[in-house]
Amino acid sequence: MKYIFRSLVLMVILSLLTIGCTKTGNIEDIQETGLDISSMMTGIGGVDTDDNNHDIQRFDYSLNLANKDKDTVYIREVTLVLPRVFEETLITKQLTVPVNKDIPSMSAIVIKGSLDFKTNGLSKEDIGKLNPRISSVKVINERTISLDKWSH
Repeated sequence: MKYIFRSLVLMVILSLLTIGCTKTGNIEDIQETGLDISSMMTGIGGVDTDDNNHDIQRFDYSLNLANKDKDTVYIREVTLVLPRVFEETLITKQLTVPVNKDIPSMSAIVIKGSLDFKTNGLSKEDIGKLNPRISSVKVINERTISLDKWSH
């Protein structure tokens, strides 16, 4: 009988601890911080040449870089990271884009550009196999941390 009573007391205590320590949160309660790509658009089209040559295509991109922090962030530059097989076809090798702009708190800036790449003898399906996309973005930024709280 003592064993059953002790087991019952132990289960009640564990249940109370579990219920007391568990809180279900809403997604709205989570506040994201930092830099984020809030939206992105890309497209591929022919490069307008005088000889009507379709062996060069252009990959256009537009990224919205958002600052979800409470402080302004200065963005020096971004570097696009592409799939290797796509990067190997690039004529335009400039993957680092100078930005040199502040992003105020809870704001975003637009970063646009284009990359030309070779498509000699490639069909639309072959171009798709190159996986022409931006897989990630490396951001070089600077922050100023205010020390006003230490000043009197």
